[in-house]
Amino acid sequence: MSPSPAAHSRRSPSTSYARSAVLDNAKYLLITLVVLGHILRPSPGNEVAMQGALWVWIYLFHMPAFALVAGHLTGVRPPTAHRYRELVMRLLIPYLIFNSFYVVLDRVTLGSGEPFDLTEPYWLTWFLLSLFWWRLLLPVILQLRYPVATSVVISLVAGLIPGIGSQFSASRTLSMLPFFVLGAVLTREQVLWRPPRGDRLVGALVLAGGFVAAWALASNMGLMTDWVSWKVGYAEQGLDPLTGLAIRAFLLGVGVIMTFAFLSVIPRARTGYTLLGAFTIYPYLLHGLVVRGYRATPLPDASETWVGFVLLIAVGIGLTAALSTERVRRRTRFAVEPRLKWFFVRDATPVRTADTDVALTTADRGAPHAEVVRS
Repeated sequence: MSPSPAAHSRRSPSTSYARSAVLDNAKYLLITLVVLGHILRPSPGNEVAMQGALWVWIYLFHMPAFALVAGHLTGVRPPTAHRYRELVMRLLIPYLIFNSFYVVLDRVTLGSGEPFDLTEPYWLTWFLLSLFWWRLLLPVILQLRYPVATSVVISLVAGLIPGIGSQFSASRTLSMLPFFVLGAVLTREQVLWRPPRGDRLVGALVLAGGFVAAWALASNMGLMTDWVSWKVGYAEQGLDPLTGLAIRAFLLGVGVIMTFAFLSVIPRARTGYTLLGAFTIYPYLLHGLVVRGYRATPLPDASETWVGFVLLIAVGIGLTAALSTERVRRRTRFAVEPRLKWFFVRDATPVRTADTDVALTTADRGAPHAEVVRS
């Protein structure tokens, strides 16, 4: 019988996994949820209650799941010069490119007066910066006797820090750190654990229960937006410290439970979208172009009907697939996965571009795990 996912064991630094069809399947479905979450963002007066409930349900676990998968694919490996170069090329450079791009885009399409500040992740670019910090912090945290417990304490205490927010993605980085660390210390068998009986049924029931809870919570969308975004502290959410700690602990637990439930229902075999799961960085960074353009039109108001709701889901699914295609990847690779070897000093140790291992990411090319944001 496979060990429980709650079982805590450190992976050996030498642990290396081949690409996994189930994780690529999971990444592709998760990136689809990301796109749907951004398209379906509900507004006051929306007549489709399902839209708000679906949005809350998605946000209860989709980014925690991405963080956990990213941590698992990063793994327990010692920091080296080429890995630090990868962090800069795969995360920091795309962050600078797309953070600048979306600020300019919103000024043009939405008339946004957002200041041009590269220390403030703009919209979806926060995950690149948080992933950068998580990967830098991981070797330090894994030196501790209880890395997961320590990361939970950091997450809870982070909400108490006055003024903590989106600058340098500080709040999200510290608040969601436990998901990344948990993924890093668990083995493949633990991450993909399924209950001995009921197989996928148990996971499906947990996800269904999460949706029922989301339906109830969606009635207070203002509070839920602050809670599930993880981007500000308790005081900024209007919460006293004890209530904030309780809600943060609740969300951490829900995120872990729903993530493992989600992973338990994912197909284990290769599917028609398995290959696309290796390139999730592309739809992640590019879908904002379409979503921002859509929000600049009258369509969001017209879509707040059942017909519009169904059409938006279809558009989100199709958009994810389209932005994952080889044609799109080829034409946008210069920005999404820039090759900037000239930027670094020459070194006897080559930069192994195939060894990128995030949670949104790129193709294998025969290397031990490339993943989520291009990893």
